[in-house]
Amino acid sequence: MTTVVLPRLVSRMEEKGYTARSLAIAADLGATYVHDLIIGKKKGMRRPALEQIAALLDCSADYLEGRADDPAALPSSMGMQKPSYLSSGNGNALLPICDTIRQGIWREAGVQAAPPGAVAAVLTGQYPPAILRAYRIDDDHSAGLGLPMGTIITVLVEPDRELAEGDVVLFERTIEGRVFELSIRELKAGTLISKALKSPPQAVALADGKVIGRVISASRVLG
Repeated sequence: MTTVVLPRLVSRMEEKGYTARSLAIAADLGATYVHDLIIGKKKGMRRPALEQIAALLDCSADYLEGRADDPAALPSSMGMQKPSYLSSGNGNALLPICDTIRQGIWREAGVQAAPPGAVAAVLTGQYPPAILRAYRIDDDHSAGLGLPMGTIITVLVEPDRELAEGDVVLFERTIEGRVFELSIRELKAGTLISKALKSPPQAVALADGKVIGRVISASRVLG
């Protein structure tokens, strides 16, 4: 879970014309999600929800967390500012889906499981497209994290950023040098946890593979 500086959140909401309810609905969260956060009923939020809200408020997640003073600044670990070509409008872009994600499925090196064709996902325009990847989840191993089968996720690739407790990430797990699976996991007490709805959480160590990047947004595709 991540903590938000509430005066900054409320100020950005007022500047952008959002009520607590309209912001929560626009971010595809529960209708009372933002209100509960503001009144202290909710003590924090998961990173993907924070990134969604930051994109709608046209600021960085770091700004809402109090880690940056400039609303338009990207995370300091990236060493860059928000590009001018993303400074207006809602900043959405289109990105082809580069792969699919299923837990416990062996992967051949260099072979992607994404279906052929130009399948595209809507992304937040807060970050340069070059460091964004889109994936489709093809099972329910991450449904307990609010990311069920059929979800399209956007992953932010930040090789130099240190992970924080509660970050939800795309993890490439390897066994004997071979890629065993791509899965969505949450960092808890130094381990990576996957959460299905009807089975116990499954944990792996960071040393069991590599983090591809953080999940920063998600959307559902029907059919």
